[in-house]
Amino acid sequence: MGFDFFTQYIGGGIVIMKRTKCSIAGILGLAVFLSGSIVSAAPFELAFKLTKILGECAVMAPDAKEFAAAVEGQAYPYGSKIKTGRKSSAIIEFSSGNLCRVLASTVLTVTENAKDKKAKTIKLDEGRIGVELEEKFHENNSLNVETAAAICGAIGCKFTANSTIENDLKVVVFAWEEGKGKITGADFEIPLLEKDDAVSISKAAEKDFIRIKNIKGAFNINLKNSQNEQVSPELKLGYSVKIYREISPNGANILVYTLILTPEGKTDVTYAYSRPLGAPGTTPPGAGKGKGIGKGKEDKGMQLAEGEIVPIATTTTTVPTTTTTTKPPSDILTLINGIPPQPSTITTTIIGGTTRHRHRTTPTPVGER
Repeated sequence: MGFDFFTQYIGGGIVIMKRTKCSIAGILGLAVFLSGSIVSAAPFELAFKLTKILGECAVMAPDAKEFAAAVEGQAYPYGSKIKTGRKSSAIIEFSSGNLCRVLASTVLTVTENAKDKKAKTIKLDEGRIGVELEEKFHENNSLNVETAAAICGAIGCKFTANSTIENDLKVVVFAWEEGKGKITGADFEIPLLEKDDAVSISKAAEKDFIRIKNIKGAFNINLKNSQNEQVSPELKLGYSVKIYREISPNGANILVYTLILTPEGKTDVTYAYSRPLGAPGTTPPGAGKGKGIGKGKEDKGMQLAEGEIVPIATTTTTVPTTTTTTKPPSDILTLINGIPPQPSTITTTIIGGTTRHRHRTTPTPVGER
């Protein structure tokens, strides 16, 4: 069955068209072809634009040495740094339908991967942003939000990220409104965040302590147990995870001690394992710079090759604890067979082949974030 195209009346005139047959499938195919822009996500532009600037907003281009006032609608190269003043805001437009709202008192840098121009990153130093991406944006693009505590990968979504500094902690809160995303950090991963999920991640300035807390919704978290097996417990509302990382006495391994705590602060489950210092993989933000990891040693332990982790010869253990500070538990080394406990105020650091011991000051207690 087809449609007959015949005499058409246009503006009072008569246009004679050739009588032909056209199938319904052909017409639908033509419609899809002509409307391709509707079903396909727009690729990110070669440069991003700043629009809807309110108040004070400044930009420092990659080759500049100081900030200059942002210009409404102007395109800026990737690698530019942006900062807003109090009661100020702006919008970063990557392409049609893909944007990032930069709110007051925010400092960030917008970069792209040198090897993959489709991969963009918002490096959030401090402040609050709101990201809105097309549902199918990931077909042509990639966007991560990187903070001191973790990296957030977005998949066609709408979410906010708020980064602050509280005492000796850098705290970031990710809150999901639409779509999906995941978060990766040193020795943990949250594989899926969806609508109405929110998580708080705190990282000690000394880089050897991370605290993850479920503040809204329900989701799972990927961790490692003592047998080097991935475990994915549900991080229930109000529950938190504390991860302590300490360099081993021989300087060759990182000791990872993980506690899952109830809303009342009681230990629910404890995991412990060790992995080689400097093993190949993805470097977490700030790795290799902290007091607890070892100055001069870069820790790349997030995606280790098979067989490179040295599991601790213990089973998963539940122990009572009242630990509320960023200091690693004093009995962490007792979880390793044959290694006697060491004073918790001493950190062993390997520099240029020599062993040095550094005393650490008492850390600030961790509040309920």
